Amino acid sequence: MSKQPCLLSAFTALTVFVCSVAVALPSPQNKRPPAKPPQIANQLDSELRALIAQFELTGHISGQDTAPTIHDPIPQLGMQLFFSKALGVEKCVACASCHHPKLGGGDSLSLPIGVNAVDADKVGLSRQAMNDEIDIPRNSPTIFNVGLATQALFWDGG
Repeated sequence: MSKQPCLLSAFTALTVFVCSVAVALPSPQNKRPPAKPPQIANQLDSELRALIAQFELTGHISGQDTAPTIHDPIPQLGMQLFFSKALGVEKCVACASCHHPKLGGGDSLSLPIGVNAVDADKVGLSRQAMNDEIDIPRNSPTIFNVGLATQALFWDGG
């Protein structure tokens, strides 16, 4: 193979590469500034601005520069209590038995087992009721954000 066809092939490949890069780059004269989003001023925006001003909302929580971590003493105490079986009357279930954080704050069952479990240490779908008896007439709702509830947690007022 002679050097001339090799050089010609290399030159052709380099030319194609350079041309494709040049085409891909935006040309300076065709560059337009980014379009501004349309400004929609309506009654809702005005009401929202008034509420922000009224309640002096700034996005800064005074006195809270950092969020607490799970390693702080109060969250540690809460976690120990939440996973402790010592708080229940029968001493066989913890809050986490029916409201486990890894199961979305619930138990993944349509009806909870409660204290009637074959193995009290099982959670979720592996938790089975003794004699298949389930005496709790509603599911275990998530415990996430229940601190924000201002009324009953269940539709029947419970």
